[in-house]
Amino acid sequence: MATDWIRQLQDRFVAEAGTGTPAVRPLPPEEAQAHATLVLKEARGAKEVDEAIRGRGLAPMVVRARAYAPFSYNTGRVRMVCVIPYTSPDRTSPLVGTIGISEGEPASGVVVEMAGTAVTKATIYDFIAGKLIEKAVSVADLLRDGPKKFVERWKREKIVPNLPVETAMEIGRHAFQTLLIDDFASLVYTEDDVRQLAHNAPVITAIAELQHMRHLGVPTADSCCCCCTCSWGCCSSCSAVADSYLSPNFEWGE
Repeated sequence: MATDWIRQLQDRFVAEAGTGTPAVRPLPPEEAQAHATLVLKEARGAKEVDEAIRGRGLAPMVVRARAYAPFSYNTGRVRMVCVIPYTSPDRTSPLVGTIGISEGEPASGVVVEMAGTAVTKATIYDFIAGKLIEKAVSVADLLRDGPKKFVERWKREKIVPNLPVETAMEIGRHAFQTLLIDDFASLVYTEDDVRQLAHNAPVITAIAELQHMRHLGVPTADSCCCCCTCSWGCCSSCSAVADSYLSPNFEWGE
């Protein structure tokens, strides 16, 4: 009886991962891979973020990329968002990561550190105001204190984001879920591993919320909406800002 119950939950988990919610509109894998190949070459900051993540011993797996086409009620059009997982060739490495890119925006990245099947630390890489900004966050502190504590005290414009934080968090959750059960993951993880890793979902959405808040109102690009995500060989956090930016008098805070 218990085995049947667990199997039903797993079947539901797989089914939901394949469809996603209407708000995020996941693309088919082939389209996601084509889009990821293009934006990884063209996005501002992609080279810098890629080098930083590769420096941690991780390599991109474009074949596992996920892409989404959520509708922005602020701009009245669809926003393309792409998530590219990074993984280590070393089976014992505690690190996994990702690069996330939204249409026309600079790249963002996340590398998470694992202790067994639990995420314990996240290092966030954001390309803001033309430079790579790296920030390390304890997951325990993030969950206890909330993301606001870790948002820099920069001067910001009051703007309406292209995508609401809820959409950013849902993209993170969905990418995490699908990458946890794709063909690559099935070769690496046991069913018990997957069940344990699934408990990290709240961490993934918390990182997504943090990146959304970090980008909001700062001069990251021309039309603002950048995304990144966190799973295994996959990681997913997503941020989305807006079409207006700070004035030329923008100054970094402490």
